[in-house]
Amino acid sequence: MITALAATAASGLVAGRSMAQSTTTWRVQALYSPGNQIWDELEQFVARVKAQTGNRLSIQLLPAGGALPVGGTLDAVRAGVLDGHISDPSLWNGVEPGFATLGNFPGSFDNFEQLTEYFYDHGGMDLLRDLYAPRGIYPIGVATGGPEALVSNRPLPNIDALNGLKIRTSPGLAGQVFQRLGAGPVNIPFAEVFSALDKSIVDAADAGSLSFNDQIGMHARSKHVVLNSPHSLAIMDFSVNQGKWKALAPELKEVVSAATRDLMARILARVAGDDAKVLAQASTSGLQPVTWSKEDRIRFRKAAYEVWMDWAAKAPSAKKVIDHQVAHLRSIELP
Repeated sequence: MITALAATAASGLVAGRSMAQSTTTWRVQALYSPGNQIWDELEQFVARVKAQTGNRLSIQLLPAGGALPVGGTLDAVRAGVLDGHISDPSLWNGVEPGFATLGNFPGSFDNFEQLTEYFYDHGGMDLLRDLYAPRGIYPIGVATGGPEALVSNRPLPNIDALNGLKIRTSPGLAGQVFQRLGAGPVNIPFAEVFSALDKSIVDAADAGSLSFNDQIGMHARSKHVVLNSPHSLAIMDFSVNQGKWKALAPELKEVVSAATRDLMARILARVAGDDAKVLAQASTSGLQPVTWSKEDRIRFRKAAYEVWMDWAAKAPSAKKVIDHQVAHLRSIELP
C-alpha cells in the first residue's frame, strides 16, 4: 500500500512549485459524524490533502446529514449540489444492484488486507468506477471503518448461537445472510439501537469496530462481542462529480488519489490500535469477547454464497460484480 511518507514526498513537489496558484474547494459530505475514530481520521486526511497540495485543493468536510440526508448524496453529487461524498456504495443497491457487494460483501474475505488488495490490485475499483460513471461520478478511492464486532446481550460463542437471535441490521445482504442462518433481522434506525437493546426488542446489533462501538457507548449495554465478525466487510468510497475531477490538475489528482489509498491503511492501523486498548481492559470492564473458529467462518461464507447468488440474479451488473468477486475469492483459496 502507498505509505504516508510516499504520499507526502510526491506531494511536496506539487506544493513547492504551486503555492501561488489558486485554491479549489470541494464540499464533501461524509457518512460519519464527529466524536469517533473514523471522523478523526477523515479530518486528518482533509488536512493532509490541503498541505500536500500546497493549499491548491481544500476539502470542506460535512458530517452525515450536514447538507442533506445520507441517502441523498448520490443525486447531489451528480447534480453538483455537493462536489463529493464519502459514503457506502451499498446504499445505492436499489438504484443499481451491482453496488451491493461492492459496498458490503458479507461472509467474503477473512480480513481487510484481502479486501484492500481486491479493490486496489485486483479490479474492484474498476468495477466501482464503471457503476458510478453513468451517474456522472468518479470514485477516487475507498477506505473502511475496519473489522466490525457484533455486539450482543447474550453469548454468541459460535455460529449456531445465531439461531433465534433478534439482530438489528441495516437493510441488505447481511440481514439476508443472518436470516438464512436462523436469526431474525430487525431493520431499525441506528439512533434507536440503544433503546432497542435496553428493552430487548433486539438481542444484538450490527454497528462498527470494537473500539468504535466502545466509543459510542454500546458496551455499557451489551457485554458479549464477536470480534472480526464475518457479517460485514464494508467500505466507504470517496467520490466526486466527474466534472470536478476532470477539471483538477493532473498533479493534484495524483496527490489526492495517493492520500485516499493511504487513508485505508491509516484507518486500519488506528482501529487495530484502539481495539487492542479495549481488549486490554476487557477483564475490568466486563466485556466478553469471542472469536469464531475457521469452521464457523466457512459455514457463514457458504450461507452468504447462497445469498450472493440470489442477488446476482437481480441484474446483469450484479452478476458481473459477484462473478468477479467469487473468482477472486477462489484465486486466493477462500472456500
